[in-house]
Amino acid sequence: MTLGDKFMATLNRFGSLYRRTHEVVDPPPTSVRREQDDLSDVVGHLAYLGYEVGQPQPDGWSYAQHPSRYDFHVRPLPWGIRLHCVVPIDAAAGNSLDAWRAYLNTANEKSGFTQFSLFENRHGMHGVRMRAFASGPYSRQVFAIVMDMWHDDLDWIRRKPAFATAEVTGEDDDEATAVTVN
Repeated sequence: MTLGDKFMATLNRFGSLYRRTHEVVDPPPTSVRREQDDLSDVVGHLAYLGYEVGQPQPDGWSYAQHPSRYDFHVRPLPWGIRLHCVVPIDAAAGNSLDAWRAYLNTANEKSGFTQFSLFENRHGMHGVRMRAFASGPYSRQVFAIVMDMWHDDLDWIRRKPAFATAEVTGEDDDEATAVTVN
């Protein structure tokens, strides 16, 4: 028996052993199906918490509304569930943006789950963007904890202190600075 024949015999023996110990099973459901299942579970969970969730938009995001909490968008993905909330704020350059920035830095340090950022839209309106991501498929116990942490973190914005407004003296009117925080 040549070396090549021994190799082929070993390979065949290993192959038959492998086929006996590793049965072929049906592939797992597609991620699209899991996302739909996760969405229906998330919608049911949010309804239990008092949210009304609209139909998913073509981009996959659904809008969750609550009578006494911040509304937000939710989207199941193949690798988890994304939450996104935007809250407009009354701030202008030279007004309280520095105070907001400092406050959001503190919120980011103490947040258990959510990332906060300050932004300005194309109309010059300022807001706070809050984003969070829960990895893995929907689980009732895990999503309950996620929502508790999400609500606690969003309360950072709800209970923010009153920021003092800078007085306008007219001395530095020609020095305007652009502010962008990501």
